[in-house]
Order: sequence, then C-alpha cells, then structure tokens
Amino acid sequence: MSFKRVLTGFLHRWLSGNVRTTDSAGRPVATTPQQGQDPAEVEELLNRSPFSVVHFDAKWDAQRVPVQERIRLLTEKISDTSFGYVDVDDHPAYARKSGISNVPACSYFRGTELVATVIGIQQDIEQNLHIVRNGGIPDTSNRISRM
Repeated sequence: MSFKRVLTGFLHRWLSGNVRTTDSAGRPVATTPQQGQDPAEVEELLNRSPFSVVHFDAKWDAQRVPVQERIRLLTEKISDTSFGYVDVDDHPAYARKSGISNVPACSYFRGTELVATVIGIQQDIEQNLHIVRNGGIPDTSNRISRM
C-alpha cells in the first residue's frame, strides 16, 4: 500500500473524528475531532482525567485547524490529559455557560476545576498545560475567565 494512500486514509478518519490514541496503559485518550463534541462528552472528559484542555471554536474559523493540529500532536505526547472540542455554533448555550465569547479559545482544567480560559491562536497550549499541571495559572492577558 502506498504512503499516499495510507496518509489519505488516516486523514479521512482523523477529519471525521474516528481516530483515537491510547495512553501507556492502552486506554483510549480522546483526540480533538473535527466535529464538535456534545457537552455531555466534554463533561465526561473532565471527570476521567486529572488534567483537561477543551478547545472551543467554530467550523467557519480558519484558525481552528492549526489549533486542532497542535492539540492532536499533544495527544501523542501526554497520556494523563484529556482533550475535547466544542463547536460554539452547535452548542451556543454550553459556550455561554463556559464563558466563551471569542474563538479560538482553550479552557484548562485540573480535574473538573476550571483554571483559565485563554483566547487566540498564538497561545502556547503545551506551555499553558505545563503551568496548569504544576499548580500555576497560564498567562491570562487574553483571559476570558479564571477561577
């Protein structure tokens, strides 16, 4: 099978949200699917992991793809963190409840506790997650909300 064919098949599965990675124990870890997740799925992510990053965005936002790609790469490196994606157009009430007023935005959680929500494509998601994992609060100069 050619590399191009394998890559095309993987990209098709990833873009449809059908690719999952596993942690070191073989348990599924959510990737960031192209299609937004239901709020109940996001809440489940928060309950099953010590750390979580929830990416809020919309299909029309061209910045969504590079942010999702950075998060996808993090899923390969970090096993104790769950990653979720909410499309604000599909779930406007959940976005409002979560304090989201601009996209792209990433909310960082310790367990179910919201630590910070940072807006913008320029944020360093890995660095922000490192800060959260070490008990700190990410740079909140683009902060939407912080608890």
